[in-house]
Amino acid sequence: MSQRITVATYCVPSVHVRVYDTVKQLLETHTGLTVDLLYESERPGPSTTRGDHKHIDLAFTSTRYGLDVEGEGSSSPYTVLPVGAFTQHPDDSTQLCVGYYSVVVARADLSYGSISDFPDLRGSKLAISEPSSLSSVTALLNKLKTAGENAAFFSTVHKMGSHEACLDALMDMALEVAVVDSVALHAYYLKHPQAAGKLTHLYVWGPHPPHPILINKRVDDGTRAKILDALKSLQPQTKDAAGKVFLKRLLPYGVHGFGTPDRELHSNAVAMLENCEKLSLDVTYY
Repeated sequence: MSQRITVATYCVPSVHVRVYDTVKQLLETHTGLTVDLLYESERPGPSTTRGDHKHIDLAFTSTRYGLDVEGEGSSSPYTVLPVGAFTQHPDDSTQLCVGYYSVVVARADLSYGSISDFPDLRGSKLAISEPSSLSSVTALLNKLKTAGENAAFFSTVHKMGSHEACLDALMDMALEVAVVDSVALHAYYLKHPQAAGKLTHLYVWGPHPPHPILINKRVDDGTRAKILDALKSLQPQTKDAAGKVFLKRLLPYGVHGFGTPDRELHSNAVAMLENCEKLSLDVTYY
C-alpha cells in the first residue's frame, strides 16, 4: 500500500485549478505516493488555529503567507521548498522566470496619457484583491512611496477579494484600474478571451518570488526529496516524454515547469514589505 499525503492549494481561483490537478498527477507518477488534493479559497495558507497542519502535508499558498512562514522559522510547522513555477513575462512570452509579476491593468476605453508616466493614474478608481497581497498591494504601496505619493493618489480603492474579481470589475466598467498577479491575469484571459481586447497593460512590476510550496516538517526526508525531485524534473525544455505530457497540460495555464528560485527575489520582496510596513490603502470593501 502506497504512502498517502494531503496536498492543499490556497491559490484557486487566481491560479487555474487544473494546474494543481496536473501537479497531483505528476507527484503520483514520479513518487509513487497517493495524493489527496484539497482546495481552499478563503485563506492564504494552512490555519494552525484550525489544526490544518495536522493533516496537510504540502501547501500551495500566497506569497505573503510563505514569507511569513520563513520569518517564523522553527516555530512554524512548515518550511518552504526551494522550488517554484516558471512563468512568462506578461508582455514578452520569450522571457521566463521562476516567479511572477504585478500587472497594472486598465480598461482599454479609458486614456491616462503616457503609459510610461505613473502619475497619469492619479484620481482613478482602483481595484485590489486583498490588503495582504504582495502583487496587488505591497508592490503598489512600494511604487507610491518611491514616487513620493500616498493612498490619496487614487480616487477610491476597492477590495474585491480576488484577482479575478478585480478584472471582473474592470470588464463590468465599475472600476478603472486594477493591480493583479500575472498568473491570475493569464488564467483570466483563458477563461474570458474577449477581455484581451477590452483591457490594456499599463505597467509590469517584478518579478516577485514564486508562489510558495510549503511542506510540513513532519514529512520524512525521503518523501520530501522525492517530492522536490518530481517538481524539479519538470523543466521548461524537458526531454523526458512523460514530462512533456505534464508540461503540455500546464502551459495553457501559464506554468512552464518548475525550477529553483533566485534568492534575490525573496530579498527584494522582504525589502518591499519592510519599506511599506506602516503604509496602507484607504479601502472600500465590495
